[in-house]
Amino acid sequence: RYELSTCSFIAECLKYRKMGFSLKELEVLIKQADEQMHQSMLEQRLLTVEEELQQLNELHRFLLQYRQDCQEAEKNLEDWYIVPFKERIYCRPQTNCLNFTEKNISEDSINIMDYAPRTQGIVILSQSYLNGGKQEFSWGQSVTFQEPHPELEACPEFDVVAPVRAFVAYRKYSGAYVINGEMAQDIRAIFHQYAPEFPCDVYAVRLKIVHDSQGKDWNYFKIIVPLE
Repeated sequence: RYELSTCSFIAECLKYRKMGFSLKELEVLIKQADEQMHQSMLEQRLLTVEEELQQLNELHRFLLQYRQDCQEAEKNLEDWYIVPFKERIYCRPQTNCLNFTEKNISEDSINIMDYAPRTQGIVILSQSYLNGGKQEFSWGQSVTFQEPHPELEACPEFDVVAPVRAFVAYRKYSGAYVINGEMAQDIRAIFHQYAPEFPCDVYAVRLKIVHDSQGKDWNYFKIIVPLE
């Protein structure tokens, strides 16, 4: 059996530990803190919890939207639409075809990977390539917001995609689908149902990667052709 004082000490430790205080803070709270310090530590802990709640709420909203995007991609895989476009996509190209550009994203004034999990892989296919010219594309990373993001707007390394309307389709590919031309050929086939020429570069935002029963990977993309 423990002595009463030991049991009381353990109970206090458990109480504060469940509040999220560190072991070092437990020692201060139980053995050193006066009234002012006790209040200050509680206020600081409350602020930390409020920040964590805000982050969790943002993550919850993101996960709901991401689930909806993935479900929409599966449901509308063979269709295309002309839709109002209410998002702003910030793209950071990283390659010229399969060759990395000289400047690494870690050298940017803003590292796009700091926005994970909102970041998504993106393939940018040039207008001239899709209209019959030589193969020209870029792999990169992107992040999407509903409103302008001032920091990213001011960063010269980022391309901003924010059309009023867009041609949108959902497709899936496997294998070396970019370098072997499969993605470009497929996008041409579906877009030519709408118009004979591409008005600008095309943006393919990767939503997810899944594997079938044979272990084959399938990359799901949202294809965006800005119209105006």
